[in-house]
Amino acid sequence: MICMVAGGEYGVAATSVREISPLLEISAAPAGADGIEGVANFRGGAIPVIDARKRLGREERELTDEAPVVVVEVSEQCVGLLVDGVHEVLRDPSAQIFGPESLAIDAGGNLGGVVKVGERLIVLLRPAAFAVEPALYAEIVGPEAA
Repeated sequence: MICMVAGGEYGVAATSVREISPLLEISAAPAGADGIEGVANFRGGAIPVIDARKRLGREERELTDEAPVVVVEVSEQCVGLLVDGVHEVLRDPSAQIFGPESLAIDAGGNLGGVVKVGERLIVLLRPAAFAVEPALYAEIVGPEAA
């Protein structure tokens, strides 16, 4: 699935995506929850929401009702990724996939490689990089849901 973040195209494995939601109402994150934008109600439970722009070191922007949250399942956690837009699911057998070693940057371990489709280069996000520390996740979602 291709997401837009700060004008760039980023791919997230469709197998990790549970749902794409319009902007969820985001409450403040617990104290000490560095890197977490806030907490959102998702299907009757709480999930941490991470701003993909901030995580990728891009310029911040004001949140709007049009900014979707991509809910991904990572290491038995549901985490919301706040992105600028979602515009397609890529199914192209001619796409070439290059591993993270092909990237000249690290971006904090958030990137999983590059997909080349024709002349397009789409940077792959590594969903596991968005997992939340287990104790903090339990504090956000509640110990019975963690």
